[in-house]
Amino acid sequence: MIRNGPATQTGPVTLTAHSRTLTLQTGVAGKVVMPSSTSGRGQGAAPAISADSFANDPHAPSLPASFLQERIADTLRPPPPDPGESERGAVGRPDASAIEISGSQLPPACEEAAVLFSNGQHAEARAVLELAVDDAALGPHQRQAWLMLFDLLQGTGEQEAFDALALRFSARFETSPPSWDVSRLAPTDAAGPFGAVALALPVRVDAQVVRVLDQVRRTVERGRPVDLDLRPVRELDSLGAELLRRALSSLASQSIRVHLLGASELLDLAEGKIEKGRRDESDAIWLLMLELLRVLDQQQRFEDRSIDYCVTYEVSPPSWEAPSRSLSTSGSVLSRPAPVPALREPVCLAEGAGLVLVGDLEGRVAEVIAVMRQFAETRSEIYVDCRRLRRVDFGAAGELLNEIVALKSAGKRVRMGGVSPLVGALLAVMGIPDLIEVRLRGY
Repeated sequence: MIRNGPATQTGPVTLTAHSRTLTLQTGVAGKVVMPSSTSGRGQGAAPAISADSFANDPHAPSLPASFLQERIADTLRPPPPDPGESERGAVGRPDASAIEISGSQLPPACEEAAVLFSNGQHAEARAVLELAVDDAALGPHQRQAWLMLFDLLQGTGEQEAFDALALRFSARFETSPPSWDVSRLAPTDAAGPFGAVALALPVRVDAQVVRVLDQVRRTVERGRPVDLDLRPVRELDSLGAELLRRALSSLASQSIRVHLLGASELLDLAEGKIEKGRRDESDAIWLLMLELLRVLDQQQRFEDRSIDYCVTYEVSPPSWEAPSRSLSTSGSVLSRPAPVPALREPVCLAEGAGLVLVGDLEGRVAEVIAVMRQFAETRSEIYVDCRRLRRVDFGAAGELLNEIVALKSAGKRVRMGGVSPLVGALLAVMGIPDLIEVRLRGY
């Protein structure tokens, strides 16, 4: 078990049928030995996971499917082999499978919730934990399930449910419950004066914008309005324009309000990148321009530019449609600082004598690993502050595990502090507390 102190040696990781299935569906980037409690230790590691299993994940971003499948496949494709790796042998980066990975004996419900949350399935994880907090069979782990549920509600910005759970916690344990902490809200969940979630596009709108647009989609699906700031955009390519156009078209059909800040400025930027009679390889920026004219309710200008589009590409232009009430551009939100794009925040910082992990760690996290390696070159002890770490997916957790194994093999001491209950449970499933000291954040 991960405690509020150094982890102790326990038995091998034992995954329940549910959580083991989820582990295999989610995948682990790297070689991780996690024997099942229902199989012999001689059966080896879990079967490999193909890129298709990720590309078909129903929780993956949906704009557009073909592009995302290619991007996910690229992400999962292993890096080219280092030509000097075979010569270095044991001196190079060690293989994680060379060290037996053990971990805490978490109850099945906590394992399952940790895996679901790591995969971005917040509703499913919440359902598991809501059953777990009333399950007396969990014994001493029942309190851990409560803290994981508090952590989930805090991370998803559900204060009413958090407060209701706090009342139940006080009655159940006859002690003060965890308190709502505004400073721990993710930038994407920091609600404005009217409950709107503030999001911003990055400076460059390219293929990576799909991640921000997926946050918008998920927020709208939760029934919360969005203030989407387009003003930071300074660069626009055809793929980013196509993704943004599709997102705006989809949001226009929803009933939840999305307020666009800087739509006119983005329109000017798009118009500056096209030219009548010049047939670019892609017409995506033309189509985004027409979509923005529709959103801004500029019908005459829309008709004029539609003719230019028709002349340039010799195809019929989109027809005019009245702007959707779901997309608003007039007026403004109450004065407040411009939102910072959540996905542009650094995920690993070297601060003082330690490292700080920030936000969500997803995929191969090459930048994080690079910072850790550079930081460890001149140090024998590495402290990782996780107080601002919200979520770690299984791919990133596998990468961290492999790097921890490498650092430990090189004689380095690694410690992690301020870890949230949900992230801590995932680390336990991975067996990381067997290798390093992990301390949970206090409440």
